[in-house]
Amino acid sequence: MAELTALSEMMLLTFLGGLAAILAFKMLNGRINTRGLLKCKQEGGVSPVRVQLLLFTGVAAGSYLALVAEAVATGKPMLPEVPPEILAIIGGSQVVYLGRKSYLGVFKGLLAQLASGRK
Repeated sequence: MAELTALSEMMLLTFLGGLAAILAFKMLNGRINTRGLLKCKQEGGVSPVRVQLLLFTGVAAGSYLALVAEAVATGKPMLPEVPPEILAIIGGSQVVYLGRKSYLGVFKGLLAQLASGRK
C-alpha cells in the first residue's frame, strides 16, 4: 500500500510539474497572451493595484501550498482548512483592487460629469 501511495504522489507531482512547464513555455512563447496583464487601461502604465493583487495572490497560494505539503508530509489524507489570515490577505487585496477599479470607472466619470455640468 505504501508503494501505491508513493507512486500516486509521484504521478501527481509529475502531472502538475508538466502542466506548470507547459504553461510557462506557452507564456514565454507568446501563445498565452500576457500583454497588458498589469497595465491600467484607464490611465496607462503599470497599475500598482494589479501588481499588489498578483503578488498577494501568489503569497496566499504559496502559503496554502506550504500547508498542503506539510499535511502530505505528516500523512493527513485531507486538504487543510484555509486559515483566516490567507482569506484576509486575498479579501483585502481584492477590496483594494475593486475599490480602485470602481473609483476609476464610476466615481471619476461622475465627478467629471458634475464638473462639466457646473460650468
